[in-house]
Amino acid sequence: MTLIVIDGFSILFRNFFAMQNLYNIDGLPIGGAVGFTKTIFKIIENFNPKYCVVALDSGKPTWRHEMYSLYKSHRQPTPENLIPQFDMIFKACEMLGISTFKGQKCEADDWIASIATKYSSDCSNVYICSCDKDLMQLVGNNIFFIDPFKLMIMHEHDVQEKIGVLPKQIPDLFGLIGDASDCIPGVPSVGPKTASNWINSFQTIENILLNKDKLTPKSRRDKFIEYYDQAILSRKLAELRYELELPNIAELHYGTTAENIQEFIIHYKLEKHIRKYPQILINK
Repeated sequence: MTLIVIDGFSILFRNFFAMQNLYNIDGLPIGGAVGFTKTIFKIIENFNPKYCVVALDSGKPTWRHEMYSLYKSHRQPTPENLIPQFDMIFKACEMLGISTFKGQKCEADDWIASIATKYSSDCSNVYICSCDKDLMQLVGNNIFFIDPFKLMIMHEHDVQEKIGVLPKQIPDLFGLIGDASDCIPGVPSVGPKTASNWINSFQTIENILLNKDKLTPKSRRDKFIEYYDQAILSRKLAELRYELELPNIAELHYGTTAENIQEFIIHYKLEKHIRKYPQILINK
């Protein structure tokens, strides 16, 4: 049995910026939502999972904001022509019978971590579908990462080759290098190459400190020592939560009818933009 866990807003935003100028005949912006829906069609058609869910951010402060007030503080306001499309993707999930998860002071990443790990014992394969490299830390055993556009499956060795460390060490990596997209500070002057070398040699930030005399050059070692507490904080911000309460896996079945799909297309006047859908969606 296969479970697909979809990072909803990751896919929505990527499609939105690729098709910002797409509107329906009434002038409603639809590019992101159309791309989102087609991407889900493509994922389901290619992997034919038994279970499929979508995780979403709530847009409200989370436990990470409580831990670090500057978390994601530089994010720009949501583009005006994207706002109407949020409702469209909720309706798309409802139309497809796909369960959605959001809220509880958590981000989509935390829901994805909880879902993937909880149900990995029930499924032969769990595929995390996202553009977000942070989620690669979950890869291992029967949990895999999929690029939603190339549909390339990444195993543990693929992540290590791409990122430079083992999946489980990615939080330590971000603890050192930070993550500008989320305002995670990291350690000044420590870049990906240095950080991955240190982690491959000493495994964790704590062990790096225990071996500080082996770090070179001295200027970078001194920065690490000076910003050690910030590195620990940054790692905590990059870590995911796994304990969110979830339903029985039987509730994650999905499927729809041709009538539901047509009703969705007609309601949003998408006849020129969505002309086919995978037949395996029907009465799944």
